[in-house]
Amino acid sequence: MENVITLAIIEKLNHSHPDKDNCIILNSFDIKIVNDFNFFEQYQLYITLKAEGYELRYMEKHTIKVKKIKDF
Repeated sequence: MENVITLAIIEKLNHSHPDKDNCIILNSFDIKIVNDFNFFEQYQLYITLKAEGYELRYMEKHTIKVKKIKDF
């Protein structure tokens, strides 16, 4: 399950456009997963996001804001 969620988040981020601060805001509602739980916290996905070149700016129950810090 964790890999499916991670892939869905990375896919959504890679097809999103940064805002004026060069950040991307992603709501958990944007990720289509069968279960309804706070997956940002449950799986500590910020570690994987950082490894994929994103910096976590803030995290709430259903929202994270990340900034692309490097391209792969």
